[in-house]
Amino acid sequence: MVRRIQFAAVVAIALISGSAPLKACTVCSGDPESDMAKGAVAGIIVLGGIIGFVLVCVATTGVIWFHRGRRMSRPISDADLRGPDSTFATRRGD
Repeated sequence: MVRRIQFAAVVAIALISGSAPLKACTVCSGDPESDMAKGAVAGIIVLGGIIGFVLVCVATTGVIWFHRGRRMSRPISDADLRGPDSTFATRRGD
């Protein structure tokens, strides 16, 4: 276990010391009013909307499954089987 920690520390130090400084892309370091920057922002907004829509769909599916599971786990009574407009319900009282 100690050898793994030592190896991870050596690898981390080698990666940090040997890496070149990070530079921003031309969109980030350029003019924020350029068409490229506006396009990048619009793309982020569109992708965020798509991801949000998918997450709402997944959450809705989970809620539907939750309610369906609760409804299916409760015991079934005669009233559930007959229904409100069943002829069996009117004849049973006779």
